[in-house]
Amino acid sequence: MRVWDCQFGQCADVIKAGGEVGCMLSEGPCMFVGLPNLVKALNVQTSAELSLNRPVGQVYSLVVGNDLLFAGTQDGSILAWKYNVASNCFEPAASLQGHTSAVVTLVVGANKLYSD
Repeated sequence: MRVWDCQFGQCADVIKAGGEVGCMLSEGPCMFVGLPNLVKALNVQTSAELSLNRPVGQVYSLVVGNDLLFAGTQDGSILAWKYNVASNCFEPAASLQGHTSAVVTLVVGANKLYSD
């Protein structure tokens, strides 16, 4: 994964993701990366890294809404985590089922989660 300097149009850094990147999301100081069986959360200000290990298969979509991080996976699940400030980690919040194939798109709007 490459980090680009938008002001100068140059590659500023290269980060080894550790697998095939299915999607990425920047939210506040964090960069979330969807990988096979894993979501990595990287704090770009502190370089701290957390791994969220619940996905099965490739993670194809990520979105943040209502203080939750949602991940759409290859097996059709949508997983949700809530960040716990006290413990400095993401805690599992929900597992949504109902898709018969991979969840490739997630959008939060009007206080709802839309998936496809």
